[in-house]
Amino acid sequence: MPPRPITLHDRVKLLQRIAAGVDMDLTERVIGTLILLYAQPLSRIVRHTVDDILTDPQGRVLIDSGTHQLPFRPRSTTSCAVTCAHDTTWTPPPTPTAPGCSPAARAGQPLHPTSIRLRLTTLGIPNMPGRSRALRDMLLQAPPAVVASMLGFHVGKADTIAAETGATWKRYAAGTHERTRRPRLGS
Repeated sequence: MPPRPITLHDRVKLLQRIAAGVDMDLTERVIGTLILLYAQPLSRIVRHTVDDILTDPQGRVLIDSGTHQLPFRPRSTTSCAVTCAHDTTWTPPPTPTAPGCSPAARAGQPLHPTSIRLRLTTLGIPNMPGRSRALRDMLLQAPPAVVASMLGFHVGKADTIAAETGATWKRYAAGTHERTRRPRLGS
């Protein structure tokens, strides 16, 4: 049974708290934002490396999800690159090929998803219910195929969740919807 999503109000309050960053470190802020904005699973978050953090010509921070580059707005939280650069607990691994973004107790090792989940739970940030709300909100704004492709989810699962949320994309007629004048016959 899928987790019951948090309310939209709770999601917004959590994102505001993360943006303020009063009671959490940068790592927790970045991870919480990826969960609550992009429904990213912890197992995927820990695989991000410094190389996945990009800056476009306008100076916006993007996170490469493998299929798309997700905007990571500085107003909502700081970038993972900033986290890696300024978090004193993060030490680059001995091999420069896979520098992780999530600092762990052992140098060069990313945090384990379970330890991240426990940290977030302590801070009152629910992992699965938060991801569930984020995904449902996105599926109400865009077709399941688009959301699934952008976030790395299976299209069939996104379709099922979209139907549960009441999204009307299945009834959306593809193509142009411009009205054209029909010629009058017999005049």
